[in-house]
Amino acid sequence: MSYLTEWVKRRLYTIGLVVMLVLWYGVQLLVASQVGVESAVKWFYFTSKPGTGWLFSPISHNMNDPTHLLGNAVVLFIGGSIIEPHLSPRNYLSVFFTLSVVSTIVPAVGAIIFVDPPWLVAGASGGAYGLWVFASVYRSNLILEARDVLQLNRSFEPRHSIELLMIVLGILLVILVPTTDVLSQNRTSIVAHVSGMLSGLIMSIGFLID
Repeated sequence: MSYLTEWVKRRLYTIGLVVMLVLWYGVQLLVASQVGVESAVKWFYFTSKPGTGWLFSPISHNMNDPTHLLGNAVVLFIGGSIIEPHLSPRNYLSVFFTLSVVSTIVPAVGAIIFVDPPWLVAGASGGAYGLWVFASVYRSNLILEARDVLQLNRSFEPRHSIELLMIVLGILLVILVPTTDVLSQNRTSIVAHVSGMLSGLIMSIGFLID
């Protein structure tokens, strides 16, 4: 079995999650084309009025911005590719969906308390960023391994170098993403992203301690 085949085999759930989000986005667009974007909002987003959006918002994206989906798919793929081989399928899926739910509920509660309707929340991006942070902290031991290898003047395998780069970048997300959100003045996004990433950080520490 080739290295690429083995690599893909160990990341089937990550690939499946990315495909699921893409297909779900297609469902969002299909519904919006039939009933209109404004009417479809209550189907897919957490709003001040109870509806199916309360259930589906953790996996939904901005129907007016396909790049939002593309960015989250890339983030999810990177984070999932780092961590999936090191967790059981049950734990891996539990981590992702827990982070997605948390990054929906926290900004929704904040909106209920501090923001006048109408407002809407979707948590897929918070779940994706949270997973990358979770993966980076969980696999941060690779940074120490790289240091030891360099001190011994040995070469680091290329595939480990790429993973190491993604881990370092994942840790830096805690600073980079909120900074970008602040500059874009997107208050809902910053709360969703930060809550997802902080939850990912806390969960990863819990997994390491356990």
